[in-house]
Amino acid sequence: MVRDPSSRPAASGESDWLTLGQAAKYLGVAQSTIRKWSDQGRVPAFYTPGGHRRYRRRDLEAFLDRSGPGGKTGGPLVLVVDDDA
Repeated sequence: MVRDPSSRPAASGESDWLTLGQAAKYLGVAQSTIRKWSDQGRVPAFYTPGGHRRYRRRDLEAFLDRSGPGGKTGGPLVLVVDDDA
């Protein structure tokens, strides 16, 4: 899924920085998945003095742009099997 940054204006008071949970929800993945992607260098993460990860919204949007269909990496292929009668 590719999100157009201009289609989602920031709400007043909405921070450009997201917690791990907020970033996972934004991307639609589990927290463990975005944690792994950060460790692999696929999604930039910044750390608070207490060691908590923070994600910049524009970095997540850039990740979606290059990972989604038509992105630079071609995006993941998904096989959907519907074997119900």
